[in-house]
Amino acid sequence: MLKRLLGATAITALFLGPPAEGRAQSATPTPGGTAVVVVATELQTLNPAITSGSGEGVIGCMIHEGLVEIDGDGNIVPDLARSWTISEDGLTYTFELAETNWHDGRPFTARDVAFSFLNVNAKYAPLFAAQLGPKIAAIEPQGDHRVVVRLKEPFGPFLRMLTCWNGGAIVPEHIYTGSNPTTNPRSSAPIGTGPFRFEEWRTGDSIRLSRNTNYRKPGRPYLDGIVVRFMPNAPSRVQAMLAGEADYIQKYYLPVSDIATIGRNRTLKLEPASQAPNHLLGFFNVRRAPFNDARLRQALFSLVDRRFIQAAAFSRQGEPGTAPFPVGITWAADPEINYDRMYPANVAATNALLDQMGLRRAANGQRLRANVTFEVGIPERLRAATAIQAAWRQVGIEVELRPLEPAVLAPRVFRDADFDIGLFSYGTYGDPALGIARIYITSMIGFANGNGSGYSNPEVDRLFERAASLADTRARGDVYRQIQRILAQEMPVMTLHENRGVDAASARLNGLWGYEGAGRFGEAWLAR
Repeated sequence: MLKRLLGATAITALFLGPPAEGRAQSATPTPGGTAVVVVATELQTLNPAITSGSGEGVIGCMIHEGLVEIDGDGNIVPDLARSWTISEDGLTYTFELAETNWHDGRPFTARDVAFSFLNVNAKYAPLFAAQLGPKIAAIEPQGDHRVVVRLKEPFGPFLRMLTCWNGGAIVPEHIYTGSNPTTNPRSSAPIGTGPFRFEEWRTGDSIRLSRNTNYRKPGRPYLDGIVVRFMPNAPSRVQAMLAGEADYIQKYYLPVSDIATIGRNRTLKLEPASQAPNHLLGFFNVRRAPFNDARLRQALFSLVDRRFIQAAAFSRQGEPGTAPFPVGITWAADPEINYDRMYPANVAATNALLDQMGLRRAANGQRLRANVTFEVGIPERLRAATAIQAAWRQVGIEVELRPLEPAVLAPRVFRDADFDIGLFSYGTYGDPALGIARIYITSMIGFANGNGSGYSNPEVDRLFERAASLADTRARGDVYRQIQRILAQEMPVMTLHENRGVDAASARLNGLWGYEGAGRFGEAWLAR
């Protein structure tokens, strides 16, 4: 499935330069070397079990692991779980676990899995907590290397949620027991089972990881270490790549305006990112007038030129948003929903609606002021916000742009609801139960990277819950299409752009791609 989802991006990349495999210096992994990874801003944690942040996932999943991984064809494959069996009723999963140690030498056991699921993932991992946590009936360690998970009801994407990237990272019971993982200092200096060990965090500068010499997979990792550099300035990230001072920039931190430049440089390469489709969203704060009126939300959305956003913000990569769910998730897409047909731009009609709502123009031509709040340091968000500003100025709405640091942005939007429009990029994880439900369901209000709009519809909640409980993909798709028909009318969130994206890397960096998630740095190697 992932290969199919990434196909459009791979085709887009063809005109940007020679294919990556043509630049590699060797087809045989060579051990040694340190890879430099660039992220935009200071990370909030290195514990991927308490966040769905992109940078935190990339780096945290070099240190931690989940029970499973997802390969390039969408198959669930072993990680900390060597194998598993599923009962006929879909309620009981029995996992046989790998024999390995934590980085401090303590043995990894089934008790760590039970502790993580119940006390960390189900409470603090945004996706896991909302979607899977309430469905766990019991977790039973059976000796050191077997654990049984019993569900209250069948859950279609259960195994997909057990990857590190999807919030299923396993953490050591002996480190976190009796503590809150969000304040435990070990979340910033973690102990995991993964291919790399934490060494140092230099605030405002970098994080250093070293090779786990006792890793359970023979010969892995190939790299001696990883250096993570914080670079808030987007042009500086690309300049570091061009100067040979960085080896990897994940798609979220790669300015799309620089993709062509990287593609033309023979010392660099572009690779289809290892994630399912993501989309740029504009959350209306539906708790705040006048954005609590669906008619206004529809009208304002119709004025936003999403093709301009695709061209100006994303260098024509991806597609303008035309539905609540990315159309790249084909089995859940609804061909009957197309925002271009449903909501053609009509400035005169929007002006009339605003007059009808009592939002009349003042002497200076303004009807009201609104803010668009987004993360600083990501040019695509700034350009999208500017497009909204220009579109709504046509009808007398003056838009203030509010770029904020992540540490300020998340609580302001998700906790305090102190915003009008919030721009965020959300991954879908290839399944609406994992990456899309959190945007709309009531239980995700107040969670970081969750339901930022404050939208609550009991029927939508019920349908998302039903779709997640079904095992048959076709039946699940039918329910998701029902949901989208409601969302397309109520418009709590603007779908501005759908993207799959590309990563930028040194041509010497290999082995990283092909599995869904944050990239398999345990398999990465630098050609000599």
